[in-house]
Amino acid sequence: MENIDITSLEQVPAGLTLLLKKIADIEHKISTPPQPTQQQSTTDALCTRKETARRLNITLATLNEYTKSGKIIAHRIGNRVLYKEADIQNALSQIITTKR
Repeated sequence: MENIDITSLEQVPAGLTLLLKKIADIEHKISTPPQPTQQQSTTDALCTRKETARRLNITLATLNEYTKSGKIIAHRIGNRVLYKEADIQNALSQIITTKR
């Protein structure tokens, strides 16, 4: 951020105008929350085993086999097994491309 140099009384109005503009810019940045990108929102979502099996249109047993074989990556949080949205999308694209 640049300094506002006021060396004479005549420069006060211009300096105040510049200062007020900078304050308004800062207030705008503070009051406007950052919008998550599509990439962030899709990769951050977590799904349960049942949700994931439903999305992939497979049984829980098949999902377990896919997880063991590395076709889809599972994440453990305590006793829960969860799947990231990005991993589900990746598995879907692999299933779609291998069936053709």
